[in-house]
Amino acid sequence: MSTRTSTGTATPGRGPFDDVVEAELVRHLYRQSGHVVFGSVFIGCFVTYVLWNNVAHRELLAWLSALMVVCILRFTSVKVYCRRKRPPEQSTRWALVATAFSFVASSLWAVACFLFFDPAQPLIFAALIVVILGLTGGSAILLASYLPAY
Repeated sequence: MSTRTSTGTATPGRGPFDDVVEAELVRHLYRQSGHVVFGSVFIGCFVTYVLWNNVAHRELLAWLSALMVVCILRFTSVKVYCRRKRPPEQSTRWALVATAFSFVASSLWAVACFLFFDPAQPLIFAALIVVILGLTGGSAILLASYLPAY
């Protein structure tokens, strides 16, 4: 079975309600994304506080600043998306935006593990792993409606 997209091209395997279902999943994703952003800001500040006396301040503040910029941009995209109802044809584009922000934010968390790793301080590494696992678990709940964003 195939349907016609807004550009008139056939999309194999898509049923008549696929665009509507995808649009609703993306709407749910954006409704949850605000929680993800606030969690990331809070946890980023907490990690900075915990690591303050154990790592170089310049690196820590650079990482936190990059995380905050991503969070501000991500929150702005959530506000723009939620400002008005979007047609189902736009859902794929907005899903890709959310996925890109998730990728960049999660990459910054991965960088934190490498940037702040010190074999002489295993408790710091353990704390970072706990934070990453917590973020992963929370993201699974909040971003489950669109698997690529998770």
